[in-house]
Amino acid sequence: MANVYQWLLRHGWLILIILAVAYEGNRRWQYRSVMDFSQSESTYTPAAPGDVGNLTFSMLKTRDPCRLQPDTLHLILRDGEGNGFRINQHSGVKRDAPVGLLDRSIDFEVPRFARPGDSTVAVAGQFLCTRAIIYERTPDFPFEVLDGD
Repeated sequence: MANVYQWLLRHGWLILIILAVAYEGNRRWQYRSVMDFSQSESTYTPAAPGDVGNLTFSMLKTRDPCRLQPDTLHLILRDGEGNGFRINQHSGVKRDAPVGLLDRSIDFEVPRFARPGDSTVAVAGQFLCTRAIIYERTPDFPFEVLDGD
């Protein structure tokens, strides 16, 4: 028993370092990105404040099994004056999607206080993967808020 105790005193630090490196490697593996937006393209249907606009965009899903949490899906509109609006979306987005190129279309009501002009729209949400919740956000896509008059 004394030999085991001496061995742990001499080499215990090595075991701790190996465990720490393994833990960090597993954590990085679990929290890697779910979506790739590097080749993403978008089109939109402009709308006036209070009317319904549309954003259609493409993205690449790179890992499975990850399920979208639809209750955390938000559309973020930033108008030409820099005002930000977070719009909760329940527009039929599917929880499960296969790995590969995906095209998504979201209809949304343009906030009544958004200023007319060039704007941007981004989609943010959370994916539940095996043991991790991963936050993903698209790049800012161009959008136009029309004058409501």
